[in-house]
Amino acid sequence: MFFLLNELNFYYLMKAVNTYNLYKVIYCHISSLLKKHLRLFFTIFLLFGFNSIFSQVYELEDQNGAWDADTAKNYLFYQKIDTDFTICTSLDILKFKDDDKEYGWDAANPIPDEWDFEILTTNFLDRVDCEECEWEDPIPEKCITYKGSAPEDICIYVKVINKTTDVVIPGLDRVKICYRLTDDFTITQNYFNSCLGTQNFKVNEALDSSTPGQKVCNEYNMKIYLGFADTSTLVWNSDDPNFGYTANSPKFSIELDPGNYNYIITNSCGEDITGGFTITDASSFG
Repeated sequence: MFFLLNELNFYYLMKAVNTYNLYKVIYCHISSLLKKHLRLFFTIFLLFGFNSIFSQVYELEDQNGAWDADTAKNYLFYQKIDTDFTICTSLDILKFKDDDKEYGWDAANPIPDEWDFEILTTNFLDRVDCEECEWEDPIPEKCITYKGSAPEDICIYVKVINKTTDVVIPGLDRVKICYRLTDDFTITQNYFNSCLGTQNFKVNEALDSSTPGQKVCNEYNMKIYLGFADTSTLVWNSDDPNFGYTANSPKFSIELDPGNYNYIITNSCGEDITGGFTITDASSFG
């Protein structure tokens, strides 16, 4: 009886040992599979995920090349004669792209909030495209002052940085931004033609300095009001076809009764000219 019990105990002991060994084998096999898959996952992450998160490269795609009412995006500026002109630049005039998105001007996504920039001023290549700009301690910050005369195209270079880390955005260590300066919007002729009985005006036309003869901002409107300061009585409007104005012409020929008048002339770049004049039977002053 004693021996039978010992044999039964030995049998169950061996069975338990074998079951344990089987579980151990299964566990080791599963652990091995998990380790292989985890290694594969981390390898893929390192090759693709890590690179895309921490090493995203951007590039300049385009920039606005026309007048815009938003000065941050504006490309074309009027410069008064014999004056310096200061432009405060912005990244909003530029369009950037990465592998699958576009940011900034004319893009679906705005410039990222964490982006900032610094104007590069330290070496010759930074200054070569704006030789008549003020480079010594430009004030205010992020602005540049042009000290030459219009018309002129100027370009500056900036580096785009992450404002929280002060680290340069990959691919944007040297970005070019260009602007166009044109002559101030003014009246070049203002006289009375006593033979025709007309008051005649002519405005200067803004030219695209990169394309000889190409005019810009040349959609004009002129309104004339009775009296030197009152704008309640409109007596002449170039948009009215009955007055015979030729669209896009810088010349205005106005036939009015003798009296005092004031005017406003606007162009399609948001500039305007105001003034007054007097028509007598034979002459004009204003």
